[in-house]
Amino acid sequence: MNLKHLDQLIVWSQQEFSHLPWRKHRSIYGTLVSEIMLQQTTVGAVMKKYEPFIEKFSSLNDLADLSDEDMQIAWKGLGYYRRARLLKNAAKEIVENHRGLTPKDRQTLLSISGIGQYTASAIRAIGYDLPDLAIDANLERVISRYYGVSAEKGPKMQSLLYQKFLNNEIFPERHSLSFRALNEAMMDLGRHVCKSNVWHCDQCPLQSSCKWNHNRNHNQNQEGSGISRVLARNKKKKPVIQLVRIVYIVQGSIALYQKNSQEWLFGQWEFPTLIFPQQDEVAAHNQTLLKKVKEQTIYQYPTIVSNCPKESAVGNFPKPQFIVKSAITHYQFSNSVMVFTERDMPLKKFQKYLNSIGFLRSIEFFPLKKLGEIPLSVVTEKILKKCSLNE
Repeated sequence: MNLKHLDQLIVWSQQEFSHLPWRKHRSIYGTLVSEIMLQQTTVGAVMKKYEPFIEKFSSLNDLADLSDEDMQIAWKGLGYYRRARLLKNAAKEIVENHRGLTPKDRQTLLSISGIGQYTASAIRAIGYDLPDLAIDANLERVISRYYGVSAEKGPKMQSLLYQKFLNNEIFPERHSLSFRALNEAMMDLGRHVCKSNVWHCDQCPLQSSCKWNHNRNHNQNQEGSGISRVLARNKKKKPVIQLVRIVYIVQGSIALYQKNSQEWLFGQWEFPTLIFPQQDEVAAHNQTLLKKVKEQTIYQYPTIVSNCPKESAVGNFPKPQFIVKSAITHYQFSNSVMVFTERDMPLKKFQKYLNSIGFLRSIEFFPLKKLGEIPLSVVTEKILKKCSLNE
């Protein structure tokens, strides 16, 4: 790699993005927290949460002492709550087994519960400025394009790139590099210039030595070659699962149930939820999908026990008041929301009705004014806001 161009890239990165709070005030603890927050979450979302989180929990000891529920409340707004548990587990293990000092050695880091390949590399490279590559989707794209490496996108490509790095085929000039600056500059380049479907090669400091840019210009005889263009891609249609969410309000309190350890969103609270039995032309496709979901052991909502026609709602329930869209991993949900009060259905009848339509989980009632004290799922908060029930 041309060191002059690489220096230009690093200068650009530091000029444009040194204001990011985890870069402005560096610490190994801050690197651990920020890198786990940034996984599958936008920089903008993390910027809103990082500093308040660090101010409230300023050390590994603070995190290690948190209850799971308090950790989920603190993580609210970042999504993918499994990461919060991983961060807490890592903090606890570092405190208990490493005297509160985050290890530098890669294998030792990987032995810590909650720290995987990417996080271990990020701690070493960004935290300790050691020769390592924290290969996320941005680094994968930038490095594979620059060096002209071909492989299936994802774990296979990331594994291949890391092996090439270990073999000194990637960044052989490492003795003269700051790996902290290099990793951050590559991340910034992937986020803002060398994007997946939109690239701005004319703005890239590495363009003249990039194999992907050279081959692209050589193979495409188009006006404006080298200028930003959108790359068309075939998107697989995401599966949509139809859910019914039941909101029941009684004496200023609301009925919720807690997700268990075998389900998505473990520890969070949601409205009683069931899968709506589809009877239209897409039913066959969705039943195949649901079978696949079930086989993957992530089939976690009961199907409504009802033979009601599709134009009605759930048994004797009226049609849904509104519909909210949501998603978890690569699954899409259409949530039909039914809202009831004690006037519509007395409490005893409501609890029996839930059982009769197939919802057998225990429910608890929480005062509306205290919902901020428990971890709610994102879709639950959306529904509360739509109902004008969020305090």
